[in-house]
Amino acid sequence: MDGGNATIIAAVIAAVASLVSAGIALYNAKDSKKGAAQRDEVNNRTNSEIAMFEQDAENKRNETQIDASVVWSARVEWIQNVRRETSDLLTAINNYIYSDENDVDLVKMNLMSVREKSNLLILYFGPDKVENDKVDLLNKGDNISKNQHIVKLIEDIYIGCCSYFINIKTMKTCNDLDSLCKSCRKSGSEYENCNIYNEHYSNQQQENECSSFINGNLAKCQCVAEQNNKLFSDVDMLTNAMRIYLKIEWNRTKERKDN
Repeated sequence: MDGGNATIIAAVIAAVASLVSAGIALYNAKDSKKGAAQRDEVNNRTNSEIAMFEQDAENKRNETQIDASVVWSARVEWIQNVRRETSDLLTAINNYIYSDENDVDLVKMNLMSVREKSNLLILYFGPDKVENDKVDLLNKGDNISKNQHIVKLIEDIYIGCCSYFINIKTMKTCNDLDSLCKSCRKSGSEYENCNIYNEHYSNQQQENECSSFINGNLAKCQCVAEQNNKLFSDVDMLTNAMRIYLKIEWNRTKERKDN
């Protein structure tokens, strides 16, 4: 091979090598762009998923905050409503107790008001999660198992109101009989005209009959007096129990406690 041909062959080889290199470079460039595009797509998809996850988490946090706010507002409203209904019931009881006992219509109307206010207040106290027969309503630590006892107390107060004026009349009758018996023993004429006097009784038998009547009358008077005293005691208990109950609920609400 002469020098001219060698030169030509070398030039051709160089040209082919250059074309191959250019092709490889072009292929690599296209592959690099494709890879970059794929990487960008993956990154964009990942960023989108992360953004969606973060937004979902933020939405859930917002929902939780909204739910907590709704619960808090509901608790505050519940406390305010119970305080108002308690005050209304105590006012109704006071109006009833100090009604003119001779005004029958007024007494009935005021008793109906006590019943209405009692029923409204009871509606705010649902069943306890845990029932306990031995609960101190004046316990300042918690309100666990108090609901059923508060409802029972309200019901007892209404029952006490129903018999309040009947008991007053009974006590008046008993006191009148007691006074009559005392004067009867001092007067022979009254003694002989007494409803329990029996001319066939001996003096001792008649004395025993009188003593039995007097003691029975006294026991009856004491019984109805105790019933009315219990009414007053129950009203005081309700007043103090509700004051403590609502204070505990208010503290729980401020501290966002569920239990």
